Amino acid sequence: MGEKAMIAMVMVSLFTAVAYIIKNVVAAIQRSRRDRYMSEVSAKLVDKLGTGPDVMSFVESEAYKTLLGEQVTGKGPFVSRVLNSLQGGLVLLFGGCGLFVAGNFGGDPDFQTFVRASGAIVIAIGLGMVLSAGWSYLLLKKWGFINGNPK
Repeated sequence: MGEKAMIAMVMVSLFTAVAYIIKNVVAAIQRSRRDRYMSEVSAKLVDKLGTGPDVMSFVESEAYKTLLGEQVTGKGPFVSRVLNSLQGGLVLLFGGCGLFVAGNFGGDPDFQTFVRASGAIVIAIGLGMVLSAGWSYLLLKKWGFINGNPK
């Protein structure tokens, strides 16, 4: 019983790790394409408009932001990264607590120890992510990227 449960937990962990890696690779490819597109558009604009105040006025206009299809400046990307980190940390924190509590049930003492140890590790990772999100928020707020009050 305990050996089969451990194998199942390892398989779930491997599947989760592979899915996480694939998600991050796809996100990196999308960011790379977006950044390449933005640099190409900016280079073409400099070629067409020349240099000087014409380029700066266009880059600061709403037309430029619409052309790129996203918000070029602002707090959106920073806030979403902090919130995603906070959300992931809380999910891991509560999942680890669930594993830790689930370690009290079951017949095999080795299995109980394994599940409790896994829960403690997941709790530590989740707590680290939550603390990291809080620290990032404080730094972004201090630097003026959130609420626009640089110190």
